[in-house]
Amino acid sequence: MSERFMHMLGLAKRAHAVRSGAVACEQAMEKGQAKLIVLAEDAADEVKLAYTARARSRGIKIVAVPSKIALGNAIGKSPRAALIVTDAGFAQRLWSMSQETGGGISV
Repeated sequence: MSERFMHMLGLAKRAHAVRSGAVACEQAMEKGQAKLIVLAEDAADEVKLAYTARARSRGIKIVAVPSKIALGNAIGKSPRAALIVTDAGFAQRLWSMSQETGGGISV
């Protein structure tokens, strides 16, 4: 994933448009706040399957990034397997950026 994409994730985090951590991500999906899921390629298979299933059932797009470390670094946190973008504007921009590099998965 491009450096621009990761920088945009950091901006989204500073704008309070990102939820990370299992509980926060689940709550965002349950409340219908999830606009985009960003999933680390090296996340556990169970995690990837769970997020993919939830994304399909709710019509949420997924973007894959290379690693949990890169995902955590992008938002100034420890390694993260997944995070949720809750702002539609940030989600659309991140999705567009991912399409430029072939990293988006439409479910």
